[in-house]
Amino acid sequence: MKSTLYGILQIGEKASQEEIAAAYHVRKNHLANAGDQESQNESTLVQQAFEILSDQNQRARYDRRLSAEAAADVREPIAMDEAGHGGLGKWLLLLVIVVAAYMAYQKLYVGRHASGTATPAAQIDVTSTAVHDSEPSPQQSPAQAQPAPADDTKPSAAAPATESSPQPPSPVPAPPQPIYLPARPADINDIDLVPFPNPTTQRKSYVEFLSIKSSRAFLICSDNSVMVVQGNTGFVGQRLAQLRDRCTPYAIDDAVVWVPK
Repeated sequence: MKSTLYGILQIGEKASQEEIAAAYHVRKNHLANAGDQESQNESTLVQQAFEILSDQNQRARYDRRLSAEAAADVREPIAMDEAGHGGLGKWLLLLVIVVAAYMAYQKLYVGRHASGTATPAAQIDVTSTAVHDSEPSPQQSPAQAQPAPADDTKPSAAAPATESSPQPPSPVPAPPQPIYLPARPADINDIDLVPFPNPTTQRKSYVEFLSIKSSRAFLICSDNSVMVVQGNTGFVGQRLAQLRDRCTPYAIDDAVVWVPK
């Protein structure tokens, strides 16, 4: 604790002028009788304390300085406490923000993935970065639209053996699908591993791709755009073959197949 002029005279801060004078004489006589060097030095301090405290103006200025020093002593521990714990509070606030952002992302992604329905292609911004390529709906042929007339006549037993009932046309085989090998093991759900040309606007397209349940492919093209292809296996394979020269697949179905050109 700091020594004050009141402490040197061994009186309280509310002491009257008479109490100050009496304390001064007592301390002065006591120190004069001691006679050692330390007592002489303390006697000098007693003399200075008495000269200041016995003058009303000097005492008032000294009291104001004591009040200011006392207030500074109170503020200093508070400031030290804020300096010690302020950093921890900022880290806790940052942690809360990160956790809230992660939970919001999980809610958005898991909700779309669990619903099993993809967002319509019209809702994807294809003007800037992404193209959503879906399999067209098959058109019904005229032969399928009109039922075949009933034939009540039974085949003759003498009919040639070469005659047989007409067979439906064989389906056109799907073109061979290109084979892509993964450059390195990667989790298809880890969106941070996708080499987007423009991550700010193209991450949404990849989230839409992950929500597709049918055969699917996510492509990164040479013009810095991305493309989502969906449909049956034959359609996806055909589109991959057509786009081979300008787009490279990043993921097909549930596997990452990215091999940069």
